[in-house]
Amino acid sequence: MSSAILVTGATGATGRATVHELRSRGLKVRALVHKIDSRSEHLSKLGAEVVEGDLLDFLSVRSALEGMQRRWLIESVRASFQPTPMPDGRPAIFPRMPGDNFAKAER
Repeated sequence: MSSAILVTGATGATGRATVHELRSRGLKVRALVHKIDSRSEHLSKLGAEVVEGDLLDFLSVRSALEGMQRRWLIESVRASFQPTPMPDGRPAIFPRMPGDNFAKAER
């Protein structure tokens, strides 16, 4: 297999199809899933390396990215759109998005 690709949102319809297509092309895939369940077991059977994590957790994202040459970021905006409070507890104006952790982890 050639270069490794991290796929997030891998248990959803788009992510599952992406993992299937990449594996059918002989590519090494690491599938980042929110929890280990029957959907993630299916990804393992396709030959993907399944890792459990949370896109809103920086350390989770950094760990999942380790050793990956490429990434395929699939996320549910509705599920991930969570305002992060300001340090003093006031509501934030801008939401915290999972892509933020990818940007930080790739530096």
